[in-house]
Amino acid sequence: MHRIIITAETGDRSLDVNLSNILHLVEPLASTSQWDISELDCSGNSADELQQLADAQTRVSGRDLLRLAPNLTPLLDGLFSGYFDGKNQPWISIRAADNVGYEVQTEDEELLIRLRQKFKNVTDMNLFSPEQMMVQYLKEWAQTQIDQTAQPEVRPDIAMVVLQLIDKFDSLKNRLKELEEI
Repeated sequence: MHRIIITAETGDRSLDVNLSNILHLVEPLASTSQWDISELDCSGNSADELQQLADAQTRVSGRDLLRLAPNLTPLLDGLFSGYFDGKNQPWISIRAADNVGYEVQTEDEELLIRLRQKFKNVTDMNLFSPEQMMVQYLKEWAQTQIDQTAQPEVRPDIAMVVLQLIDKFDSLKNRLKELEEI
C-alpha cells in the first residue's frame, strides 16, 4: 500500500481537508464500498449515529458514510477502511489524526494523484523509514501544540511513538559506542 499524509495548509491550522471531501474524491468507489469504522472520536450532528455504527462493529454502507461525514465537526480521530464486496482486505484506509490531518493508504495510484492535485500539503510517507515517519508524526503533533490548535486529550499513541524513538536513539547510541571501541 502507498501512504500519504494530508495536513492543514501552511499558516492556517484549520483543515482544508475533511473526511467528506476525501470520500467525494473517491467516488463512485466510496459509495459502493462497505466501511469498517474504529477509533472514532468526533462531534457534530451525525456523531452519535456514526458512533453507534462504529460501536456495533459491523460494516457501514458507503452511502451511509457519505451521508454522515459532512456533519462531523470536528473529526478528531477515526480509522475508516473501505472494502469491496466479498473482499477481506481493504482497498483504502483513511485515518483522521487529532484534527491535524488525514493519512490515506491505497494501492490506487490514480486516487493518490487526485488527492495530491486537490490538496496542497501532501507528504508521501513511502519515502520515509519507519523512524522518519514517527518523527514526521511528532512534528505535526508538536506544531498543533505550538499553534494551540490541538484538542486537549490523552494521547497514548504519541507516547508510544516517543518511547519508540527513545529506544531507537538508545540503540544507536550503544552501537556508536561499540564502533568507537573498535
